[in-house]
Amino acid sequence: MNRTVVSFALMSFLAGAVHAAPPEGQRVSFSFVGDIVMCDKYPSASIPKSDGKHLFEGARKYFRQTDFTFGSLGHVLLDGDPATSEWQNGPEAVHLKAPQSCAAWLKDAGFDVLDIGTEHIRDFGSPGVDSTLATLRNTGITAVGLKGLCETSIVTKDGWTVGFCSFSSSAGGLGASDPDAAAEYIVALKEACNTVVVSFRSGAEDHLIQDFAHACVDAGADIVVGHCSDFVAGAEIYKDRFISYGLGLFCDPFKTNDLSNRAMVPLLQIVVDAEGLLPP
Repeated sequence: MNRTVVSFALMSFLAGAVHAAPPEGQRVSFSFVGDIVMCDKYPSASIPKSDGKHLFEGARKYFRQTDFTFGSLGHVLLDGDPATSEWQNGPEAVHLKAPQSCAAWLKDAGFDVLDIGTEHIRDFGSPGVDSTLATLRNTGITAVGLKGLCETSIVTKDGWTVGFCSFSSSAGGLGASDPDAAAEYIVALKEACNTVVVSFRSGAEDHLIQDFAHACVDAGADIVVGHCSDFVAGAEIYKDRFISYGLGLFCDPFKTNDLSNRAMVPLLQIVVDAEGLLPP
């Protein structure tokens, strides 16, 4: 598939952009997974065998069945030992980072877009953020989810334009508590894209999480994927649009989270038409 990527830090750049309609009857397919943690807790230097090359062997064939694959990266990509003065929350907190070389296996697995607005993206301050963004960019993976850096991204494959945005209550995220503010991003993307995908993570009460997801659909989102818990959460169809409220931990070989031993590992595949509707 031919692929074009455009990333935006400000919504104003999208003003006036109009997408071309895909061929009649065409559909687009997506694979979605939850959080990805390919490393042990810092300062351990442990990484999976072969730098993680085999982590996604079981999923790769499914990712490649779809046009787009989306996941949530739960750590930074950074080589070396950064100064503790850059660390978020101080050296006593849990910090997660994997070598930059691990990005190659994400690309080999088939990931197109990764949400990086997670609670660990600023573990090592701006050096960790900058390294993660540069590494993913150089590997050919699109990042979304950081305010002022990669708020939204538009990816085009074979004439089908998809807008991605991610909302998070984590530091530096776009925020997942203000539906009106989120709607502004979604409306701008909808005007420029055939399909809009929203990812969000929030620790709010269940009814507030559902209200936020519904507001995203009301604003124009075609698919909404939540990362609101390390457990797998429910899903629903709202106004003929699919919403998942949590895909859990997809990859955590070192069990950095106590739930990894008992977490399910779903891989969600969705097909939508040019109107963003699930086919009958």
